Amino acid sequence: MAKMTNDFKQIVQEMARQRVSDAGQRPAVRAGTVAENELAGWLGGLEWDGLQVCIWIRADACAIGADRTPGDPRLLEGARLFGEGGDLELWRTGAGFGWRFVGKQGIAPAGEDLPWPGDDLKPVYCQPRKALLWGKREEGETQWFDDRVAGAQLTYPGIDKRGRVLVCYDAYTQAGHVQFVWLKKLEAYHG
Repeated sequence: MAKMTNDFKQIVQEMARQRVSDAGQRPAVRAGTVAENELAGWLGGLEWDGLQVCIWIRADACAIGADRTPGDPRLLEGARLFGEGGDLELWRTGAGFGWRFVGKQGIAPAGEDLPWPGDDLKPVYCQPRKALLWGKREEGETQWFDDRVAGAQLTYPGIDKRGRVLVCYDAYTQAGHVQFVWLKKLEAYHG
């Protein structure tokens, strides 16, 4: 019985550490829109130091890497730019793009501050998580490959080893439901 008590105490202590209890712990959560013809200038104004990984989803290809240029904006369907500074998601809305940012205040683009969902009765928790990404890099290859996404250019920046790759992220949850996700970095999978 004592082991269960210790396990429960550890769970409670971990939850207390993960609780986002004050405004200083909260990431910036913003959203907005940008017209297709303004996209290049808008992207050029971003604080790129905190966004090391770029996923560009185009009508003709999907590219993952460190390349900061989306190509022809008319072909862009969406993007995910992330790193230790923040996580910017971009999606097509017709003639323009919608975006949402979760991350550091100093890196957040100007936009509408989204309301923080937590309060004393329904707190928000920040839970660090990892997920295995597509592809495996074989000896002598420069890219990762996976049959399920054969057309994707899987080049994971900062990972020099062969094998698999993990994405590390923080999930902000409330009552067990994910409210926001902040993709933070890629790391080699050792398993």
